[in-house]
Amino acid sequence: MSSEINPSPTAQKKRILFIVNPFSGISKKGKLAQQIEQHLDTHLFDFEIKNTQAAGHATELAREAMSQNFDLVVAVGGDGSVNEVAAALIDSKTILGIIPAGSGNGFARHLGLSTNIVKAIQQLNHGKILRIDTVKMNGRPFVNLAGLGFDGWVSYKLKQSKFRGFLGYGKIVTQESFKFKPQTYQINIDGKILEEECLCLEIVNAPMFGYNFEIAPHAKFNDGILEMVVVKKMTPWKFPQLAWHSYQKTINESGLTKCYSGKNIKVKIVEETPVHMDGEGMLVNEDLEFSINPLSLSVWVPK
Repeated sequence: MSSEINPSPTAQKKRILFIVNPFSGISKKGKLAQQIEQHLDTHLFDFEIKNTQAAGHATELAREAMSQNFDLVVAVGGDGSVNEVAAALIDSKTILGIIPAGSGNGFARHLGLSTNIVKAIQQLNHGKILRIDTVKMNGRPFVNLAGLGFDGWVSYKLKQSKFRGFLGYGKIVTQESFKFKPQTYQINIDGKILEEECLCLEIVNAPMFGYNFEIAPHAKFNDGILEMVVVKKMTPWKFPQLAWHSYQKTINESGLTKCYSGKNIKVKIVEETPVHMDGEGMLVNEDLEFSINPLSLSVWVPK
């Protein structure tokens, strides 16, 4: 599904709400209103800007925007901000837009969005609608990917840290890599039972972690299928090899992972497990079920 907005003397302007996470990532967004005034095509769009005040507030603001008949709701922040806004828009006609202003911006990068705020605003002027799948983890939606194990632990520690950005992520990976104990997961994929001891277990809708690192280069977010990537148990000395293959988009050829596909994935949790969902880290001690919701979200992407 695709659609484009073109200027027309008689066309009704589209209404955009920008929902800004003022604390996300490492970007400065103090000049955002001025940048939007200068670079958004106001012949096509009327806009408003609202800042989030706490976790979950972006979802509330997006729901309000839907009730007020905004055409686009633009998340200005990182993957976590995108997750919160998207959660309100799933199974609706309201379109998700993104101004990447976080650290990794994995989902936005995969969509072809610029991480330069001015360029990302300009991309809104020449876009189209892409309909994509979303995923639920125990009923909670996400758009990009979820991970159990080491990357869940890194996301959880990063959430508690004052460090941000690529260097902050690298610092925590280095600190925790020799201490983390791999876990064994019992998995049910569409009725097929597996048991895997692994460094981490990824449930993938779209392929990119962030910073152009990909965990599942073959994943497509509009095919109605989930990818599951098992990152094998390994010594920290192999992490650079894993990272290199991830950056080169050849991780599925590295011999360090195993890949599976399905529509419904259940993971039995036998001890408290670190998990991230669209980059937001948490600890869980309940079994997890992942299910695909095909073509359930409209996203505004560059032509």
